[in-house]
Amino acid sequence: MLRRWLAAIMACLVVLGQAGAAGATEVPAEELIRQSEAPPPQEIGIKSYGPGDRIAESDEEFVADSGYPLDSYIFRSGGPIVFPIAITRYFGPVDGNGRLLHPELIEGQTALLTLRVWDVDQDYAGPDFAPEVDIVSINGHQIGMLTGADGQWSTFTAEIPLEYLRFPDFDPATGVIPAENIIQIDIDTANVGVCECWAVEVDWGRLVIKGVRPAVLVHGFLSSASTWDAWVNDYAPDAGLPVYTFSFDNNHGSWLAHAREEAAHIARAKQLFGVDKLNVVGHSKGGLDTRAYLALGGGDVERLIMLGTPNAGSPLADIVKLAGILWRPVRFISLIGEPALTELTVTYMQLIGNQLVGPNPATEYYTVAGDWTWRGFSNPLIWGPDDGVVAVSSVEALPYTISLGRTSSFHTDMTSNRDEWNLASGQVLRISQAGSTGGGVAVPILSELISHEITGGTQSHEVLVSGTAPVTLGILWGEGDLNLTLTTPSGAEIRAAGAGVEMVENEDETLGLRYILYRLEAPESGTWQLNVTSSESGPVSYLAIGAEEGGPTLSASSDRGIIPAGDAVILTAEIDWAGAAQETLTVTAHLERPDGVVDEVVLEDDGAATTFAATYTPEVEGYYNVAVAATGTGGLRRFTLTGFQVLSGSDNFTGQFTDTGVDDDWDGLYNRLQIDVEVAIGTPGEYLVTGELTDESGRTLTRAAARVSLGAGQQAVVLDFDGLALGESGFSGDLILTNLALIGPDGSVRDFLAPAAAFSGYDPNQFQRSAIRVLPGITDSAHDLDGDGKYDELRVEIPVDVLRAGYYNINARLMDQQNQEIAWDGIQVYLNAGESTVTLTYPGEAIGQNGVDGPYLVRDFSFYGPAGQLNVYELHSTFPYQAREFAGYVEPAPDRPTFESILAKIDRFEQEGKITPRGIANALRVQVENAQKAWERGQNLVAQIMLRAVVVQLDALSGKLVDAAAAQELINDCEMLIEDLEH
Repeated sequence: MLRRWLAAIMACLVVLGQAGAAGATEVPAEELIRQSEAPPPQEIGIKSYGPGDRIAESDEEFVADSGYPLDSYIFRSGGPIVFPIAITRYFGPVDGNGRLLHPELIEGQTALLTLRVWDVDQDYAGPDFAPEVDIVSINGHQIGMLTGADGQWSTFTAEIPLEYLRFPDFDPATGVIPAENIIQIDIDTANVGVCECWAVEVDWGRLVIKGVRPAVLVHGFLSSASTWDAWVNDYAPDAGLPVYTFSFDNNHGSWLAHAREEAAHIARAKQLFGVDKLNVVGHSKGGLDTRAYLALGGGDVERLIMLGTPNAGSPLADIVKLAGILWRPVRFISLIGEPALTELTVTYMQLIGNQLVGPNPATEYYTVAGDWTWRGFSNPLIWGPDDGVVAVSSVEALPYTISLGRTSSFHTDMTSNRDEWNLASGQVLRISQAGSTGGGVAVPILSELISHEITGGTQSHEVLVSGTAPVTLGILWGEGDLNLTLTTPSGAEIRAAGAGVEMVENEDETLGLRYILYRLEAPESGTWQLNVTSSESGPVSYLAIGAEEGGPTLSASSDRGIIPAGDAVILTAEIDWAGAAQETLTVTAHLERPDGVVDEVVLEDDGAATTFAATYTPEVEGYYNVAVAATGTGGLRRFTLTGFQVLSGSDNFTGQFTDTGVDDDWDGLYNRLQIDVEVAIGTPGEYLVTGELTDESGRTLTRAAARVSLGAGQQAVVLDFDGLALGESGFSGDLILTNLALIGPDGSVRDFLAPAAAFSGYDPNQFQRSAIRVLPGITDSAHDLDGDGKYDELRVEIPVDVLRAGYYNINARLMDQQNQEIAWDGIQVYLNAGESTVTLTYPGEAIGQNGVDGPYLVRDFSFYGPAGQLNVYELHSTFPYQAREFAGYVEPAPDRPTFESILAKIDRFEQEGKITPRGIANALRVQVENAQKAWERGQNLVAQIMLRAVVVQLDALSGKLVDAAAAQELINDCEMLIEDLEH
């Protein structure tokens, strides 16, 4: 008795301390003691964070986690609980009240508010006072009442209509202007005037808003931000999409230089919009530049959409590069910028580019390709569908990209035509796959490539066409007005497209080229003339081109794409005669060195007139473009391009690597795998070292990059690989360090190793991972415990993993498809460190009484203990059970008939031929309608009499002019409606 008296006094003191004595009503001591039990002190972070951590915010989660009245156990008189949650991300334009003008850019057009609360006694069933009812509002709009249980932490989640929220505005100079949203909890509203019965504590509040990410638009080669004007001024504003554009300082710079510049702009865009990640749309080389940024470790791009990006190079770049090597100087070639031109060639992309720049596991890659024609014809210098500059096969060449489709746009129109926006916006405007295609790019068989210059008038050039396979004849030039006609071997003149002749002319701003090309489907064999006419008073440089689609094919290669310094390289050219008569060939390689000097090497015949080879010792490090020309004694001419990279002799990897798992937070797991890469440097300066870790199957697990200033001599560069990515990758076997690149101060590749080293002895469980997590494989099952054919329980088995052993609380609500709560269950269980399975059990009777069929949703899942806490709004969707399968289910009463339902049945029976002839149905219909009108006038008795007349008529017609079953169904309906009218 004394203990009960002391307990009552202590309980009253708690009440007084919280609320003051005024108005408090005495309640049984046992209840006060139970309800005033404050929660155990803890400050637990969300997701995988451990005790003591703050809740982490992201650009989709906006959190309030500190300051009064949070973390305080409060009765009604101490309330209401009021606190703000600030939205700090720009989701799009708003009106003067902070309402979004484009709510369709938010997932489900709703937000989720989650509150972590302690001790919500909603299930109290005592006789003295009402259960706990705590009303939640946001910005003055009621959204529900807290749910939970006595003496437990639980989460309350409500879907919030967007019109209830205040969203940030945007200042172009300073960026996002945060907007506060006020949360209010009115405590114990059901016991006002009765008692200070219940108290509650809020640990934290969180708004989750998943919206479309802003887009950074990256221009291509020799272009600028203005290429995106249609997107910036029309398409994006119409959709409400925030976009950011910029121009590179050097619009023909290298991938790596642009990647570094792009990194600064992406950081700026993230800061302005208040986001952690964004999307990038890259046109042409802008896609390559962004690929390089991602390969160097950028993890803040969710999706990269590439428009017309030459992922396997462009044959036009090869042609321009060939001409620049073979005929120097070619005046218009000076308009084409290096080093970008080399990086756009098919050869460079195959040998170097796509080795150096691989996929980033954190990014999704998409493509849009152009399938363009001019007057029905595509560019004949590019085999297969193309956009006039880049082949579709090049755009879609990477196995890890996903094609969004193809448009009919020319290459330089892809940033202004709406077709590209329509395809790309499906991903740019997607919140949170099509099949991918892969392959290479075919380069045309060049049979003529000669540089010329013309000053007014007409020049003619002879080109030998030896076969009847399709051939392309044409000219390429930079600036000025030129025209081209053809003269056949028999003297006929071709000025335009016609039978068997395709003509294409266009201006490619991307490469600074104009061209006129004729494709001859079945050309006359012999010597053709290309007649070039200029109306310019000054000189105009141009290239005369011939390209065959059949006949002998020339290919060239080096024995290695990457050559160590000091090593000789073997150059090989092969001719496939394809059934043509062999000629004696002279094959010459013209090697453009990194210092601009061109060396010439004659390749020797192997004696069979099919393979030609020579050994060349490079003197300068860097990338070599190699133009190979073959000339036959019978007039055959062929050209092709290859290349190789010579690594540095003074700046390289030594082959020494040291690996160390580093546990930064002392939780027993590695936060990063540190690999010390030893380098030997002869030229001091700022270097970039990049590499990736794969598993034994070649799957990329994570990338790392380090930009460091290095002095002369041997030293180590540290690459830190993300431990969380390794821990959650589930790798097995050795970790492989590969695609290890040393990039010098001038942006050139000084050394490259693939693979570089293998590291054994690691296991995913050694690396950082969520401290408390739910594993895949949640199952549910219904159980009949008493053998009556009805389910008495629904069990949800949840595999979990915790890093620390101890007692854990797990609870969640079971919801129906109409978002109504069916039941709540919570358990406390001791878990060993590692993987376990926990079970939540929901009473079958509650499911049956609810009466709504499944699937049912396990929501507001709360899981907390020594390792931290995890809160998941929607954890699991069950099997689609039927409510009638569970105990407690009551069959609903059949729907009562109405005037409208009886009229609808008469119509249906007439259509089904169960009431004939038509006049009978009309008569019945009129009688029912008259009864309805009487009822609407308040004449219930008259309506009943009219319906009884319908019954008498139906009884007389049953089995004659009205189908017996149909007549009986109508009679039953009329009698039930009469009964309802009587009452």
